[in-house]
Amino acid sequence: QGNYTAYQPYMLLNFDYSFQNDVLDDDLSVTILEVLGRINLNKFIDFHNLDSRSYDPVMMLTIILMAFAEDGYASLRKLEKL
Repeated sequence: QGNYTAYQPYMLLNFDYSFQNDVLDDDLSVTILEVLGRINLNKFIDFHNLDSRSYDPVMMLTIILMAFAEDGYASLRKLEKL
C-alpha cells in the first residue's frame, strides 16, 4: 500500500491557483459564496451529527446552488460536469 487513502480531499500538487486572485469579483460563484457566508446555516444543517467520512454540507449546498443558478434544474450528470 502506498502513502494514500481512497479519499483525499487535498491535492498533493501545487497549481498556484488562488480563488481570491484568479476569479473575478462579479462571478456567480463569488456571489453564491458571499450569500452563503451571511446565512446562519445552523438552523438548517445539523453540524454536530457529522462524522469524519461525510462530505462538507456547506460545500454540497454550494454545488447544488451553483447548478440551479447556471441551468435552473440540474441532474446528477450535470452536477458531475460542474
